[in-house]
Order: sequence, then structure tokens, then C-alpha cells
Amino acid sequence: MSKFIKNFLRVFLITSPTILTIVAVFFLPDLTQAEINYTPLTGDTAGKLSEVDSFSELLQNIYNYSIVIAGMLAVIMIAIGGFQYMGSDAYSTKQSAKERITNAIIGLLIVISAVLILETINPGITDLELFSKKQDIIEVKEGIV
Repeated sequence: MSKFIKNFLRVFLITSPTILTIVAVFFLPDLTQAEINYTPLTGDTAGKLSEVDSFSELLQNIYNYSIVIAGMLAVIMIAIGGFQYMGSDAYSTKQSAKERITNAIIGLLIVISAVLILETINPGITDLELFSKKQDIIEVKEGIV
């Protein structure tokens, strides 16, 4: 490597953090003072497994959390397979790492496709209000039997 490139890299590595610090100190406080309003993506029962009113709500929460847990486990298995692949030189270990990543992706696709199919067929299928006390009231009008 030439002397010019070494000196340029040294100056760049010293000045870059300094410039980023100056920008962060003088310009980011304006952005951090902004008020953030957001709408939660889940309903009122999210995170309240202990405050479940009915058995159907319990089943709904278990269903929702199992989908989230399956996704998180798939991501963890992909990460483990990636570390296993990067950290080994043996062919058999790399092959098992590829297999682990492939299996995690297949499992994630199975969970996503199952939820997608159920939601496409009828979104009411995944509501799981099996034992709710609400009953549909059918009005019988005169002349209609």
C-alpha cells in the first residue's frame, strides 16, 4: 500500500468520528425533540395473558404468540446456521449449516403460508371465538320461514 493511501486512511479514520459527533451534537437534538405519535398494531388484549376474560381469548392469544415465537425461532436458527457456516472450514459442518438454514426458512414459510391461507379463505377463521357467549340473533320476519 502506498504512503499516500495510508495517510489518507489515517486522516479519514480520525476525522470521520469527529465530524459525525459534531453533526450529532448540533443537528440531532432538533430531531429528538419531535413528538412521536403511533398507533399500536395489536388489539387491547396484546400482552395481557393473565387478564383473559374467556377461553376463546386465551386461545386467540396463544395462536398469536405461537406465530410470533415461530418467526423468532426461525430467525434464531438462521443466525445460528450462519455463524456455524462462517466459523467452520470443514465441508461437513458447512453442509449441516446450510441444511439448518434451509430447514429454518422452510419452517418459516410453512407458518407464514398457513396463516396466509387461513386469512385468505376467511379472516373469521383465525378469530377463534369458539366458546364466546355472543350468539347471533336471527330475526324472523313474517312470511319468511
